[in-house]
Amino acid sequence: PCQEELKQMYNWVRPDIAVPTHGEAQHLKANADIASQSHVPRCLTGLNGDLFKLAPEVKLVKQAVKAGRIAIQQN
Repeated sequence: PCQEELKQMYNWVRPDIAVPTHGEAQHLKANADIASQSHVPRCLTGLNGDLFKLAPEVKLVKQAVKAGRIAIQQN
């Protein structure tokens, strides 16, 4: 969605937390910025391998899972 659509969604839904998960790091940050500007109290942004805990406490555990690229050799 475009920025205005994100703002509209956050204003309609009024979530307690935003967890942007689609796009590159710059997209995730932009989405979190829009959420903050829309008065979403908490925003979590992470990278591949990070673990998002939403209950019983909200937190982000960095590099909780091994992630990376896998080389596949084709014959």
